[in-house]
Amino acid sequence: MLDLINNYLNSGDIDNSGIANSLISLLNNALDAKNSGNDQASDNLMQAFINEVEAQSGKHISTSAADILINTANYIINN
Repeated sequence: MLDLINNYLNSGDIDNSGIANSLISLLNNALDAKNSGNDQASDNLMQAFINEVEAQSGKHISTSAADILINTANYIINN
């Protein structure tokens, strides 16, 4: 997903580097929590990621990119 965010930033589907950095930070924190065995914290951080993407959809994140990011995050939470 980190590559996906960077690709969207480069293509303009995410038009604000601060938002991209915030999303990347959430993903890194979720991964750290998962690697520490704290699945609940990881899921909570992934939900925060989804909430941020939803808030920026159609604003600083294209709706098509937002849909893909949200679907991917939900897949990660559920698997």
